[in-house]
Amino acid sequence: MAEVGLLPFARVALEMATAVLPRYRSRFSKHQFSQPQLLADAEFDSERNHTYIRQQLRAQSIIPAKRGKKTWRIHGV
Repeated sequence: MAEVGLLPFARVALEMATAVLPRYRSRFSKHQFSQPQLLADAEFDSERNHTYIRQQLRAQSIIPAKRGKKTWRIHGV
């Protein structure tokens, strides 16, 4: 059965990011997350995804929204 949704997208994004980015930003990096992981994760912190999690899946989106404008806040939480 074929996968649908965000998981296959995340796998492809991580694979592509791994192919073109250095593993870490610098040798002084804490090595907690690699550059490809951070790039593949960036899209998942959007208002659209938080809304989908709350309304369609009826679950809590517990990852705090940190990206975007200073005035950007997730709605309904």
